[in-house]
Amino acid sequence: MNFDDTPEEAAFRSKARDWISANAPRELHAGLSKLGFGQSDAGVGDPMQAAKQWQKKKQEILMLYSLVLVHRLVKKKTLIQINLFL
Repeated sequence: MNFDDTPEEAAFRSKARDWISANAPRELHAGLSKLGFGQSDAGVGDPMQAAKQWQKKKQEILMLYSLVLVHRLVKKKTLIQINLFL
């Protein structure tokens, strides 16, 4: 089995790393990294709220990439029909 990235996969992986570096919530990292299992007081705000905001940001970028992919497939006439929630 070949686990080497194609040039396209390597480019995508690089873009993904860059996006995470630029958008990950770093303000909670130090406090959260010190917590043990079952502990929730990071001493730097509400970690649950921060987690929800981070999940929302990741969902928004995933939706954007999905729309771009569908647009490219339609443009190439690779995608004949899209059935969403049917």
